[in-house]
Amino acid sequence: MEHQKIIKEIWKKIEGYERIMIHHHIMKDYDALGSSFALKELILSVWPEKKVHVIGETDPCLDLVPPCEEPPAETWDGALVVVCDCSNIERIDGEHWHRGDFIIKIDHHEDFLPFGDISWVDTNYVATAEMIIDMYTVGKELWPFELNQQAKTYLYYGIMTDTNRYYFVHAHQAKNAFKRAVILMENGDISPFDLSNAVYCYTENEVRLDGYLKLNYQRPIEAMAFAKIDTEVLAQNNWKFSEIRGKVNTMMGIKGVRVWALFTENPDDKVIHCELRSSGPTINRIALKYGGGGHRLASGCKLNDWETVGLLIEDLKEAAVSQTEEE
Repeated sequence: MEHQKIIKEIWKKIEGYERIMIHHHIMKDYDALGSSFALKELILSVWPEKKVHVIGETDPCLDLVPPCEEPPAETWDGALVVVCDCSNIERIDGEHWHRGDFIIKIDHHEDFLPFGDISWVDTNYVATAEMIIDMYTVGKELWPFELNQQAKTYLYYGIMTDTNRYYFVHAHQAKNAFKRAVILMENGDISPFDLSNAVYCYTENEVRLDGYLKLNYQRPIEAMAFAKIDTEVLAQNNWKFSEIRGKVNTMMGIKGVRVWALFTENPDDKVIHCELRSSGPTINRIALKYGGGGHRLASGCKLNDWETVGLLIEDLKEAAVSQTEEE
């Protein structure tokens, strides 16, 4: 298996530390959380005496995994820090990561801004959760790792959601992605049907939100669509900001649209959360330009005013019409 050497190096480092602090990216999702909590389960299956913390703010909308922790700053002193599913340090969820003794990065985004004493980055994986499956496969040759039902569940959530139910799986990724997913199901103790129903279950408010977006999205050019939800729209419809996450995909599949985006204003701090998606043109470089990041076809950023959102829309329009599918 490719990467055996670096995976073994990572496990050797983990073996040598009493405390492990696991971070992931802000604006978290089930891949960030699933890979983090599954890694914790794997570590404790061999070294139950270790103190393993998954760090960050808890998102009440992602309630299929345990809550994250925010321990005192001194907890990081002398600890190993593992950052999962995060492309750059500006997007690390949780403070104090820099106080750790040694930093490991495990990620499947493009490595525009490298960091970490050990960095394992590979965009051939569809999700960081998929990378954790390889960590299990390699690690069990050296230690008696157990991939328990909880860890399998977390990892399946990560793969399923980061690919949007396998929509974002390309030809060069498909064979290995499905082979690794099969590892999670070998013993028949997790059900893709049940896990899908758990994740893709919506309140009436969320369904009405889908309808609003389909009725009110804008299409400034044939190849690009977007929708805006400001604090006034949220208040008028009694929607919570947290209910908007992921709704950018409501615009997915519109015939002729190659790039689509959702801009949502957080009523607490007036910051505008930008979710960007594409069926071909590269958009993560655009997200990076505005302080964000992500995948080539699925990225995000945060902006402070609607004027800057307008500039971002212009960049997305240009990408939608000027790029080929491979750019």
